[in-house]
Amino acid sequence: MAPTPPSSAAPSVLRWVLIIGGAGFAAGFFGPMIFAPDANQGPLVGILMSGPGGVVLGALLWAIFKLLQVPAARQWQGIWITSLLLVIAVSLLIMPKPELSGDLEEVRFDSCSRPVDSIDEANAYWDKQLAARPDAARPGWKEDSREMLQNDDGVVLAVDVVRSKTLRAERKPWNSGHILASDWQIVNAQKSYYARYAGGSCSDYAAGTRAILFHDRRFYGVPTNLGWPPKKVPHFLDLQTLEAVPDSYRTYTGD
Repeated sequence: MAPTPPSSAAPSVLRWVLIIGGAGFAAGFFGPMIFAPDANQGPLVGILMSGPGGVVLGALLWAIFKLLQVPAARQWQGIWITSLLLVIAVSLLIMPKPELSGDLEEVRFDSCSRPVDSIDEANAYWDKQLAARPDAARPGWKEDSREMLQNDDGVVLAVDVVRSKTLRAERKPWNSGHILASDWQIVNAQKSYYARYAGGSCSDYAAGTRAILFHDRRFYGVPTNLGWPPKKVPHFLDLQTLEAVPDSYRTYTGD
């Protein structure tokens, strides 16, 4: 008598465990690399979660199918269908969440000053930051920074943030780039920002004027060779930046 083909024999518990566990491992290991390469969990999903979870699921289903005396062909179907569903479920779970793009903020300008006017406060701030790491300071940074602020063509704005709207960008393969906009939220908070979108003169930011502007909140990575204190004016002043609303976001400025 010819040996029974493996496909017509009921799968052993080892096959249940290896196939379903392997499917879970592969989805959790390679999925983040493909769909969310910047995610901090990376392949650990497959190693620590979906792989072991697939092993447990495979063993559990083997026991259930064995107890119910399901025919061999149906058991093989159960293995492949379960593996496929597990891959789909893990893939959906590891899809990247929407990325914070920034805020639309309706502001009222209260006052305006030149960056160099904040030199004493900025120097005091960085003296305090460097107290624990004096070796990290750039030689002559105070002289360099004063020149940097004097020559800068931006301004420091004290504003009243009247209301704001948060924008997030979808990152899944089928809707990447789609913007999710929240409703306008009343804020009424005093904040200071760096700005240069309208020029470097305070006359371009008249007190009492209202405008809808963009506050970029995306993470671009930690800059290399930044140096302490940083050589960019808003970073040196420890201020975030207000910009003109990009064309791609203008449709969300309405009520």
